[in-house]
Amino acid sequence: MIRFIFSFQIASALFLQLTDSANTFSIYLALTHTIIGLVLVGVIFIQFMQKKIEITGEFPLERVSVILFCLTSISSIGLLFVGTTGFGSALLFFHIVTAVLFLIIFVFSLINFDQSWSLKPHVLQTSLIFTVLLIGGFSIDNSSSDNIHIEKASFVPSPGTTASGGYIAAESINRSARCGTSGCHPDIYAQWSQSAHRFSSFNNPFYKASVEYLILTSDTTTVRWCGSCHDPVMLYSGLMESSPDETIPEAHAGITCETCHGMVDIPDITGNANYVLDEPVTYPFSYSGGMLANVNKMLIKMKPEAHRQGMLNPIHTGEKFCATCHKVSLDVEINHYKWLRGQDEYDAWQASGISYNAVASFYNPPIPLDCRNCHMVEVPSSDMGNDWGTVKSHYFTAANTALPSLPELRNDEWLKRTSQFLKNNRASVDIFGAVVDGKLIAPLNKTLYVKPGQKIRLEVVVRTRNIGHTFPGGTIDSN
Repeated sequence: MIRFIFSFQIASALFLQLTDSANTFSIYLALTHTIIGLVLVGVIFIQFMQKKIEITGEFPLERVSVILFCLTSISSIGLLFVGTTGFGSALLFFHIVTAVLFLIIFVFSLINFDQSWSLKPHVLQTSLIFTVLLIGGFSIDNSSSDNIHIEKASFVPSPGTTASGGYIAAESINRSARCGTSGCHPDIYAQWSQSAHRFSSFNNPFYKASVEYLILTSDTTTVRWCGSCHDPVMLYSGLMESSPDETIPEAHAGITCETCHGMVDIPDITGNANYVLDEPVTYPFSYSGGMLANVNKMLIKMKPEAHRQGMLNPIHTGEKFCATCHKVSLDVEINHYKWLRGQDEYDAWQASGISYNAVASFYNPPIPLDCRNCHMVEVPSSDMGNDWGTVKSHYFTAANTALPSLPELRNDEWLKRTSQFLKNNRASVDIFGAVVDGKLIAPLNKTLYVKPGQKIRLEVVVRTRNIGHTFPGGTIDSN
């Protein structure tokens, strides 16, 4: 039995390190490898304490193998706490090196101790187990939506949909707090908590009033048009099938981590939330509490590939990702009038020099810039997944400059951050000329003197400077 356990540990370690598999199978395999390893260490330690295993020193490498086994065991326990990213990647490398050296010396000692002992059957057994793991690992798909019969849902008039075509359980896409309190992404969660994305739902008084008016003047299905961007948790969980309940927690969820990072496809650049949303990858014990919840966190840290690949899709790094909700129109079925543009930061960005795509632009920065360069700058953080001590800011600064000053959302820190952003040479105001007593004085290259009570009209030129779109941006009818 002990030989099979050693063979399984070797085969599973090889699978986890040599393959790029990020499916459910590899997650459970990592859990199994960890449990068996801990049990093995515990059994050997108990037998050593009971003197059933003795270190005689008869063989020169015996003590070395014991030291290596201890180092392998200690590093494995360390990995349970720090995971395999950052410092954990170095600890994982150390764990692998000590384990390999231990096996080499252990096998060499066995051969010296017993000349009849053969390595061949153990290699064959390990190879067989490894082959079985390969077959299992590459035959199990990780998608949360494939091979499942799900009743189709209608999100019309929103063009958005889900990967399965059906509803997604609200608890699957409304877990932002867990990302922040698990010890993985506390900085990003704190940033998001002071952002327009956090207050996009019925906790946003402007949105709340708009939806209430829309329900009064139209049928309840029209609010789905708004919900796909403002209330994705409500829409995609089926809570907008009829008139939405503003009092439930889901109605105040905002744009959660799972809904933003869960977008797996953007079919085109028409905007209006024309995206495909999928459920996040679920690790074992994802909805458990107590010790099992800690096991779940440990697994994510130890085997983060599935989580990383599921939450950071290549489409998330481009400007089209932002365009899907920051390019909006209102069609006849919504306003019962005619097609109207709601907002369009994407096309405005394309037409600016900052994108490097505009022929008629008079200014180009040293390099092309997109939405993230301004609204998601690098900020210091020790969060899991940081890049050399920084993460992309999730404040989304100045995405909505009014929210932090509202009485119900008043936040001085947020307001200060917004003010500092806007003062960073974003726009210039030039008083170009003046009309005094019906006479135009332009350009104003000298001091203009006026008398009290005198009527004057100023000619002002406002120019965007360090901005990649129109100013002010946002919803056209409110600006």
